[in-house]
This record gives sequence, C-alpha cells and structure tokens, in this order.
Amino acid sequence: MNKDFSINKTMEKEDLFSPEVSEKARVLKKYAAGLFLRGIPFAINGYLRLGYYVAWYKLWEYARFLAYSEVKKGMRILDIGGAATLPVFYLSEMGCEVTSVDIDKKLVEYQDRVSRKKKWGLTGSSVDICKNELPEEWGRFDIIISFCVIEHMEKQGQLKALKSMAGALSPGGMMALTFDYGEGAKAVGSLRNLDEVKQLIRTTGLSTEGNSEFIDKKTRFMLGHRKRANYTFGSLFIRK
Repeated sequence: MNKDFSINKTMEKEDLFSPEVSEKARVLKKYAAGLFLRGIPFAINGYLRLGYYVAWYKLWEYARFLAYSEVKKGMRILDIGGAATLPVFYLSEMGCEVTSVDIDKKLVEYQDRVSRKKKWGLTGSSVDICKNELPEEWGRFDIIISFCVIEHMEKQGQLKALKSMAGALSPGGMMALTFDYGEGAKAVGSLRNLDEVKQLIRTTGLSTEGNSEFIDKKTRFMLGHRKRANYTFGSLFIRK
C-alpha cells in the first residue's frame, strides 16, 4: 500500500471509482446477487433482507476495507456489530476464520445456522463488549472490523470496547473502522470533529495506516432510509 495514500478520511462518492475499490465493489455486488439466488438473506442496518441491492455508502465501507486491508484466506477476523452482514458472509466463504460479536441474539443465531449449513469457519457471540472483556480463549486476530457500530455505544462503553478490541489484535494486525461523523450525526457516540477522531486513535494505542492525519473532506449527505441527518461516514485503518 502507498503510505502516502489518503485512506483515513470522510466519505466521498468518488472513492468508489478508484480502480482498487471499484473492483472490490463489483465483487461484493456479485456476491450479494449470489446470496439472493441461493435464497440467503443478509443483514442491513440490523434487519435481515433477501435481496441483492447494496447502497453505495455501504459499498464505500465494505469495498474500501477489502481494497486496503490485505485480507487473505485463512486469516482470523473479528467483526464487531455486523452479524450476518454481507462482508461477514463473504469473508467466511473466502476461507477466513471469522468471529462476529453482536448484541442482537436473533441475528447471531441466524448467522450460526447459515455457517453450520455452509460449513464455514464463522461463529457468533452476543457478548456486550461495552461491559465485558473479550474472552481470552478467543486468542488474537489478524484483522478486526466494525462498520458504523461504535457510534451506537455510549462514550464510556465505546472507550472500553475500543481498548478491548485493540488488545485482541495480533502484533502487526489491523483494525478497520467506519463511523458516523460530523456535527449533524445523531447517534450518541458519533465522532463530530477531528479532535474526537484523534482521541479514538489514542484510546486504541494503535497507529494509522496510510495517511497519519484523518481528513475531513467537508462533504455531508442525507444517509439511510429515514434521511433525517446531514452527516457523513468516516473511515480509519489503524495497525498494532
């Protein structure tokens, strides 16, 4: 990866047109269509849906992760808050060993049923990492992912979760996070300015991969099905 390339930043639609990201976006859209044809719903924003459409801002999160994380078959991956989502299923089917932690027990149970049927190395847990440490017996992970989840945690619980996640990384491992960002973001734990992003990085004790300073591109969107807030997503790639 080009160390000068700006990957720690807020969202722009143009990001999806870069060669490395557009390639992964195509792969994910094809995979979503394949799940649809096989009759396998996946979760979007906490709801199971049988479909093949993936909103552009979700592709921004997922495809950029695949483009910049160097994920490979056989890696141990910890997902926080994304049970039964498209990237969790995709990573499992490509041969990664995935543990997905989500407080939604119904999603975890559904995900585990699919995993058993497909014989994937995907297991779920409903442990609340805002209140509890990750089990030591899980060992360490090569990559930890969390897509627009941490903003739904109260700040104190968010800090505890981030420390626990960082502690679960193997040496040299990467954490890929996205989050609601901006003054218009409504979720309780949203990051609303650059200082809060810097505090998040300090909390983990990890170092940014790529550009060292998070970049706010100043573009805001009306996101989600309710479209009530004028905000954006931020993305961080940080390494142990």
